[in-house]
Amino acid sequence: MNRFMLFLHVLGAIGMEFYLLLPFFQQKNICKKPVLQLMYRMNFITQWILVIQFVTGSSTYFTGNYPYIWIVLDPYGF
Repeated sequence: MNRFMLFLHVLGAIGMEFYLLLPFFQQKNICKKPVLQLMYRMNFITQWILVIQFVTGSSTYFTGNYPYIWIVLDPYGF
């Protein structure tokens, strides 16, 4: 089960590339309606990927055997 959650988490991280490419999509063809519809659909899908990221990341975090110091320092980005 842990490997499946890790797989989903990595797959979600790959799916998040949409937000890195979004500014480049917006620079070109912003006035064309099909492009806006595509961006809306991709944003909707990526929002659900964010939910999956949260669930799989939380599951991996809480089922793991991490030292106490890591749990304390991790939310602060250390």
